[in-house]
Amino acid sequence: MSDKLKPCPCCGGEARIVREVGGIIFHIECKICCCKSPSARIENARKAWNTRAVDVGRIEEIILENHRCINSDCDNHGNIPVKVSEREYVTHDMALDACDPSLEGSLCSDEKWEAEQCQYCYEIRFPNAKKLAQRIADELGGEVKL
Repeated sequence: MSDKLKPCPCCGGEARIVREVGGIIFHIECKICCCKSPSARIENARKAWNTRAVDVGRIEEIILENHRCINSDCDNHGNIPVKVSEREYVTHDMALDACDPSLEGSLCSDEKWEAEQCQYCYEIRFPNAKKLAQRIADELGGEVKL
């Protein structure tokens, strides 16, 4: 493993090796934000600092946030809203049946919507984002956290 330390995983700052009391235990610490590795022998502290858990799911979320669906009706979460019923208003006869003529013209039921799956998202966008996220995680060389 290389002796070179990776930048801080929290802020990207430069890292330094800190010797602890006793002289054989060390930790790696960011010079900017003080993020630090677990205390260990120098080779283990360096390995802990340079080995990052890569959250493939989070990478995938970022990709999807920045790659919008080409279907303008899609909500970018793979759903296309579809109206299944219109608003209904109380008719004169309905108001009389309810023995309250003042109800006439008031809203009886609001429009109803359901969601259909966006074909582009489910067949192209989501699978490609998952593959790209995995490729990025592999290139980062960290342990993959699913």
